[in-house]
Amino acid sequence: AQRRRELAQKIKDDPRTIYDFSLPVNGRKREVADLVGQTFETVGAGEDGTGGTVVGNRVKAILVVNIKQDDPIARKNIPELIALSTKFGKNG
Repeated sequence: AQRRRELAQKIKDDPRTIYDFSLPVNGRKREVADLVGQTFETVGAGEDGTGGTVVGNRVKAILVVNIKQDDPIARKNIPELIALSTKFGKNG
């Protein structure tokens, strides 16, 4: 129980978000932000590009799925995942 509390606190204290990670796609590392397709803008930056505030809305949820293509059961889930992607897409 103590180990579980320590891990929970460590996760809570970790400042990283999903956007700080990359995922392998077709054998290449891709930034999560690139996969999600979100863009953010820096407003009020100086001429040297520093400072300012980053603005933009982040999606509400990101679902990452690793499907083994030759698994007949996993392949049955692909149409449902495509339907979810079509329904919610980049709007989260």
